[in-house]
Amino acid sequence: MNTDTKLYLAPLAGYTDSAFRIISFKMGVDIAYSEMISAKAMCYQDRKTLEMLDISPEEGQVGVQIFGSEELILEKATKFLDQRREVSIMDLNLGCPAPKIVKNGEGSALLKDPRKVYSLVKSIKSATSKPVSAKIRLGIEGNLNYLEVSKAIEEAGADLLIVHGRTREQQYSGESNWEAIGEIKSKISIPVVGNGDIKSGEDARNAIEKYKVDGLMIGRGAVGNPWIFREIKEFFSKGSINKISDVDKFDVILEHIELICDLKGERIGIPEMRKHLHAYLKGMKNSSKLKNELNIIKDKDKLIETLLSYKEEMLTYSI
Repeated sequence: MNTDTKLYLAPLAGYTDSAFRIISFKMGVDIAYSEMISAKAMCYQDRKTLEMLDISPEEGQVGVQIFGSEELILEKATKFLDQRREVSIMDLNLGCPAPKIVKNGEGSALLKDPRKVYSLVKSIKSATSKPVSAKIRLGIEGNLNYLEVSKAIEEAGADLLIVHGRTREQQYSGESNWEAIGEIKSKISIPVVGNGDIKSGEDARNAIEKYKVDGLMIGRGAVGNPWIFREIKEFFSKGSINKISDVDKFDVILEHIELICDLKGERIGIPEMRKHLHAYLKGMKNSSKLKNELNIIKDKDKLIETLLSYKEEMLTYSI
């Protein structure tokens, strides 16, 4: 097995901001993607959109994922990103299943037209000297044209293809179809990164050994569990892992709070942190009551105090 296989943090709307990417890099991810960003809004220099492009010096290689359906807009957005030294990779979203995105003819709606996909990827590639990736799903129910789409992306000059092994209609339900991901890998020559249902070192090893992918992308599996990147690498090198205890998770949780408040201020950062806290605390003893308390706290110091108090309670459970 190739233990040098790269691990990627998936672009997740509302989650993969700079704060969470920093945490993920510290946990061993090799490349992290931004949240999905509108190419059109970027071209209009929308303030909130530009804030989503914040990349910290503490981060490693960051890919910026953009979405859109107009070649000139994508080309302009790419030229803007190309000037930013902190951006390592440009990515085109061809998989988002959100109804609002699909209705606009963007994201996974583009999968029905491989020629259009070719044109969009080529417009991005022509506007940058940096690597270009595209992230797809397997297609739309009744038209699983993933091989045709994958070949169009390769022919357009993309350097990397990321495949989420679900259809648009599945959204995030059911299981990721790794057989289809493996089929794509066998039919094209550019590197293929597989995405979907990687939750352990065993899952990662199986994906690499059986389907021969060049990298693994993890999204929802890292939310509340950024340690997954470290555990996979430990599993690759040792064949086993030392699972982090619930008590030891609090150092990272508190660091995440500090990072998101530094990035966005307490007024925005604390409400946005709540979904992360719910994920971090999932399955911990007597955490339901704590989650309800956290939902109404607006002050960072009070939030940290409450979490530390809960941590102390956990220590008494283990005595």
